[in-house]
Amino acid sequence: MPDNPAIQGVREAFLAQFPAASSDQALKALHDAFLSRKSGQLTALMKTLSTLAPEERRDFGQAVNTLKTEIETAIDEKRAALEATRQPSGGVDVTLPGRTLPMGRIHPLMRVRRDVEDIFTHMGYEILEGPEVEDDFHNFEALNMPPDHPARDMQDTLYLDAPVAGGTWGAHRFEGGQRGTVPEAQVRAATLLRTHTSAMQIRYMKTFPPPVRIIVPGRVYRRDNLDLSHTPMFQQFEGLVVGEGITLADLKGTLEAVMQALFGRDAKIRLRPSFFPYTEPSAEVDVSCRACGGAGCGTCKHTGWLEILGSGMVHPAVFEAVGYDPEKYTGPALPGAVPRMRVLVSWLRDFVDVTASPDEIAKTMSVRGFAVEGLEHIDWSSPESNIAKADAVIDFEVTGNRPDCMSVMGMAREIATAFNLPMRRPVARGKSSGEEEDGSSLRLASLKAVEKSDIDVIIENGDLCPRYAGAVADVTVGPSPGWMQARLQASGVRPISNIVDVTNYVLLEMGQPMHAFDFSKLEGAQIRVRTAASGESMTTLDGEKRELTDDMLVIADAQRPVAVAGVMGGATSEVADGTTVIVLESACFNPLSVRRTSRKLMLKTEASMRFERGLDPRLPVTAMERACALLETIGAGKARATVVDRYPQRIEPRTLKLRRSKISGLLGTSVPEGDVKRILESLGFTLREATESGWDVTVPTRRVDVTREVDLIEEVARHYGFDKLPSTFPALTFAPPPNDPRIGRARHLRTVMTAAGFSEAMTFGFVASAAAAPFASEGELAPIANPLSENFAVLRPSALPSLVDAVAHNRRREQRDVRLFEVGNRFTRSTGERRSIACAWTGAASLEHWSGGARDVDFFDMKGIVERVGEALRLEVTTDTRRENWLVPGRSAAVLARGERIGVMGQLTPAIVEAHGLPANDAVYVAEIDLDAAENLAPKEDMRIEALPRYPSVTRDISILIDAALSADAVRATARGAAPPTLVQVREFDRYQGKGIPEGKVSLSLRLTFRASDRTLTDAEVHSAMEAIVAALIERHGAVQR
Repeated sequence: MPDNPAIQGVREAFLAQFPAASSDQALKALHDAFLSRKSGQLTALMKTLSTLAPEERRDFGQAVNTLKTEIETAIDEKRAALEATRQPSGGVDVTLPGRTLPMGRIHPLMRVRRDVEDIFTHMGYEILEGPEVEDDFHNFEALNMPPDHPARDMQDTLYLDAPVAGGTWGAHRFEGGQRGTVPEAQVRAATLLRTHTSAMQIRYMKTFPPPVRIIVPGRVYRRDNLDLSHTPMFQQFEGLVVGEGITLADLKGTLEAVMQALFGRDAKIRLRPSFFPYTEPSAEVDVSCRACGGAGCGTCKHTGWLEILGSGMVHPAVFEAVGYDPEKYTGPALPGAVPRMRVLVSWLRDFVDVTASPDEIAKTMSVRGFAVEGLEHIDWSSPESNIAKADAVIDFEVTGNRPDCMSVMGMAREIATAFNLPMRRPVARGKSSGEEEDGSSLRLASLKAVEKSDIDVIIENGDLCPRYAGAVADVTVGPSPGWMQARLQASGVRPISNIVDVTNYVLLEMGQPMHAFDFSKLEGAQIRVRTAASGESMTTLDGEKRELTDDMLVIADAQRPVAVAGVMGGATSEVADGTTVIVLESACFNPLSVRRTSRKLMLKTEASMRFERGLDPRLPVTAMERACALLETIGAGKARATVVDRYPQRIEPRTLKLRRSKISGLLGTSVPEGDVKRILESLGFTLREATESGWDVTVPTRRVDVTREVDLIEEVARHYGFDKLPSTFPALTFAPPPNDPRIGRARHLRTVMTAAGFSEAMTFGFVASAAAAPFASEGELAPIANPLSENFAVLRPSALPSLVDAVAHNRRREQRDVRLFEVGNRFTRSTGERRSIACAWTGAASLEHWSGGARDVDFFDMKGIVERVGEALRLEVTTDTRRENWLVPGRSAAVLARGERIGVMGQLTPAIVEAHGLPANDAVYVAEIDLDAAENLAPKEDMRIEALPRYPSVTRDISILIDAALSADAVRATARGAAPPTLVQVREFDRYQGKGIPEGKVSLSLRLTFRASDRTLTDAEVHSAMEAIVAALIERHGAVQR
């Protein structure tokens, strides 16, 4: 039957009240309200049973019982649910945050360095470290960069104002199946901060014979200003393999494997020809852009590639410097601002009919050794019909060994070779009536060489000026035509006047610097090429007065200097608006002379940049003829048809042997003979079949970089294509020696420090003098002779000044609790370069937690870190009181091992803290340990593993009263000295001064642990030992047992 209205009313009342019952009390009240035998609503319903008809009672009673069951079940289930959420006795709220253990981090750069080291270790390489301060021989000269070499421009070096002792290096090799150790060698007189880790390659090769397979990671320094894309200090790694039969293909295969291990299996690489003084052939290595998968994006400048490192085959000159036979051994090296030439595409097409688009030209030449820095499309708005409306400027990087390509003609020659096209060259011919006056006719004027004309030329120093040509022209000074100005401006040169513009035009087109003198301002109608007299000076075109020295070459008239040879002209002979007759200069100067003069005068010009790299001695007269033709072409004047050409000692082209076997032996693949001849002849080389083994190759005089057979092979490889080389691996013919043990120890220290919650910092090796002074004794600072700024004036005598700066940097960014460490080098005059580990800690000793218990770091927290470092170095370290001006008295200590000082620790004084930009009331604790000193004291034998103790230990506690000034270390030493060998540990667990303790005394509680390795100690043995210890403490320190 349907529910009785009374029953339904009770059910609805229960359902309405049930959701609000969320506690035991509420459930009991609900239970009583509905199920109580005395007053429950269900009881009341049952009492109405007698009022019903007999036939209704049975169904009514069943309905009431069903409702009772429903109510009981609902209440029981809710009570069970409440019970499940109730905390048991002694339980906790498991949803509250846990106590976070501090975890430090390895510096991102160090993580990458570790990955690189691991990759090369698995490939059988030995990992080495070397000193950060080096001498000139190992950093430059042995790497084919003698004094004044233009390649040094790529790394403006930081020099020391006085030599200091550098760091040490050591290595291991297997000799005759036995491991042999080379004693550590030290850099005795370092004069500069190393610009690359290649110096270690030289040191290694001078120590060991081939085969060689090493990788050298480390910090290097360049004189670069600090900005978003440059830093004066950075991490670098360099690899070296030397052996018989090593090829460029082996280098390519190795690089592919390394890049795929670093960046993933899908990573691709490409090798682009480049230049490094210590490798030949040389290659820049690009890896496919991970951001876009090689499709092109802003990260990769829309090329699909990221430049990542330099590489190449070791230059024969480097092998000769270390005593290796370059005919027998070869090997790849992985080295880790070059001049730029803005070339107008329409100007290029004057010389070569290249139909490829500017983008295609740029892409092709970027893998032929000319990196493209930029590509700018131009839509000329000039009304002149002979200016191309659509054009482009390609900004090429030209490496320092290719002065022949610092011109439109030079780049056109390379493009003609790359696209297998012929090239046009300027020739002497008359001007036809229909010829356009736009410069593209490539005319040369016909000049007759005479001994003397209106101008006389005298070369007094033929070594510094092998050739000098002078010609006189009648001119009318005015503006140059629009097409010439447009080309100059597109190339980055400001138009000045038709005369100056012509000389600049020839400079850009042919690569020959020229200069124009006002003939009327030359005394005696004479040009004298001589060195400056002592005390001579002159004012150059930039308005600066220049003091000259007697080793500087000048261009003079009969009385005074009128130009600094190869650098800049003088104001006294400058062409002006009223000039009517000029003398044009086109010469060849000694590269080293120009470079030295340019550096001394601190004057770098387009001319000096070309001269100091070496120019073609056959070019001056051709350039003169081109300039005279242009003067006539643009209506600026006309030459007087003669040229005075002083060329006392003709420079003849050199001839080199090129062997077929050497090409395949160096590249790792054969190059078809037709390609060899086509490439070299297109570049201007002359080949003559000498024997079946190869050719005699005549090198054009403009190619000052081609002096060896390997240079010819590089030319072939550049245009044949590095992409055609196979990928192979150098054979591993010997067991790899163990790595420099210091690398493993430094890794272990980093693990220990990060486990203690410290994060690694990497700071500069130089600091401001004021920041360094407190951390060094008088006269110990090592200043830098040419610092970037006052903030980087001296080498750091300690890693702490820069580390504390890093702490301040973090504090300013709302990080109150900071723990940092650094493993690095420090430098002083007396001790030279030393390795150390430094750490700094400020803020909380443990991370903040809701349960409380937080406290700030104190001396003993830092001491615990120092002790942990000691354990990592297998040393038992102790501390002794020591005053340092930069540490708080009473909270500073010397760190000792085996009685010798290896470091210092304590709290920085408020003055030092504030000087580094931190609040003066911040407690900053620091420590620094000399790793070289510590490693000298550490056990030399291998670590041994001991079995766990078989017998139990026995512990005894003792409390004594001693003088407050007595050190705990002295108490421990007395206890150990009086105890038998079974005393294995002494540990302080309480120290108390205060109520109940006499003035000047302290209560010290010790816990002593005894154990024997061969038996269980008896109470009598332990008691006897304790009596001896107490007696010794009383006798030596007047202790009173409590």
